Amino acid sequence: MIPNEMLDFLSVQTKVDHKVHKLNGSVIFKLLIYSLLTNRQASLRVLESVFNSYKFKAAVGLDGDVHTRYNSIRDRIATIRPDYFKKLFDVCTERFSKQLQNANGHILRYDSTMVAISAQLLDIGFKVGSKTTKKQIKFSIGFDGLLPRSAKLFSAREHTSEDRTLAQLILQDVHEPGDIVVFDRGVQKRTSFCKISDNAILFVGRLNVGARIELISSNALVAAPLKHTLTVDEDCNGYLFSKNKVVAHSFRIIKARMHKNGEPILFVTNIADMDAYQIADIYKRRWDIEVFFKFLKQELNLDHILVRTVNGLEVTLYATLIAAMLLIAYKELNSLKGYKIMKLRFALELEEELVKEIVVMCGGDPTKMNKSP
Repeated sequence: MIPNEMLDFLSVQTKVDHKVHKLNGSVIFKLLIYSLLTNRQASLRVLESVFNSYKFKAAVGLDGDVHTRYNSIRDRIATIRPDYFKKLFDVCTERFSKQLQNANGHILRYDSTMVAISAQLLDIGFKVGSKTTKKQIKFSIGFDGLLPRSAKLFSAREHTSEDRTLAQLILQDVHEPGDIVVFDRGVQKRTSFCKISDNAILFVGRLNVGARIELISSNALVAAPLKHTLTVDEDCNGYLFSKNKVVAHSFRIIKARMHKNGEPILFVTNIADMDAYQIADIYKRRWDIEVFFKFLKQELNLDHILVRTVNGLEVTLYATLIAAMLLIAYKELNSLKGYKIMKLRFALELEEELVKEIVVMCGGDPTKMNKSP
C-alpha cells in the first residue's frame, strides 16, 4: 500500500537524506511503522532492538552487519525533516480514501487531545494550571469517521485555546463542496464562526447555554424521527453577541433538550437546507473522533513521547497516523470488528510474511510453512 517508489520520490523531493546514509528517511519511516505495529510500546530501546534484528534488516534491505544505537535513532528523529512524513501522510490519506469507500466521509470531525509529561523531561509545551508539575502538548486532528484527514502539533502557551488551534486547522485544510466540519464547545469565539463562514465552510458546533441571541426569524419545527435522543424546542436564525456587540454574520441556532437528563443543548450552524434533527445527528457523529483518539492512545501509544523536540513529535505524530491508516485499511478490507484483535492479526500476518521472505533468501521453500509435517 505504500510502495518504495513513493518513499524514494518523496525522499528526493524533501531532501530528507541529505548527507545521510544509514538512517535515511525510508528506514526511519519503516522502523517507526514496524515498531508501532508489532510492539506494545515503541520506546527508543525498542527501536534499537528492532533495527538490529535480522528480520527487520532483511525486510528493508539492510546489510546484516549494520547496527545502530538508540541515541543515534533519537538524534536522527529529533533532526530529520518532518515535511517528509507530512507529505507521506498526505499521500497515504489520498490513496486510502480512494480505496476505502466512506459514505459519510464528507462529515469531518475536528478535535484535540492532550499529552502530558513531567516538566523536567519536556523542553517544550505548556502548563495548564499553577499547581501542576507537568507540561502538555496538543495534537489537533481532522477525522472523516474512518481515516484521519489532517493533523497539527501545538506546543505554545497560547495554544490552550481551541479557538486558536482547531479553528486554525479547519481554516488551513482544503474542503470540498458539501463537506461539513463538526466541532465541540472548545470553539466558542464568534469570530471563529465568522471566519469559517467567510471561507464558505459548512459547520455544526455547540454554544454554551445562555448565549445571547438577537432573533431574526424562526424556522418551522419538524416532526421528530422515530429514534431520537433529544427534542428540538426552537429552531431560529439570529445574530450572536461578542463583547456586547452583534457579529457581522447571522447563524442558525437550534435549542433542544436531552431525553436522558433533560439537559438543554444549543447547536450553531450555517447550514440552512437540513432539518433540525439532521443537524443534531451530524453533531452526534462527532463522538467518532473520541473513539479514534482512544484507539491511537491505547493501541499505538500516541501518549508516549519518543523524542522531546517539536521536530521529533511531528515525525512521531505522522508516523502514528499512517500506522493507524494501515490498520484501518486492513480492518475494513477484511471486514473485521474492533481494534485490539485486529492489530494482533495484522502483526502476526506481517511476521509470517517476513519469515517467508527470509526462508526464500536462505534458499528454502516457504510453501512448506503452511503444510502439516
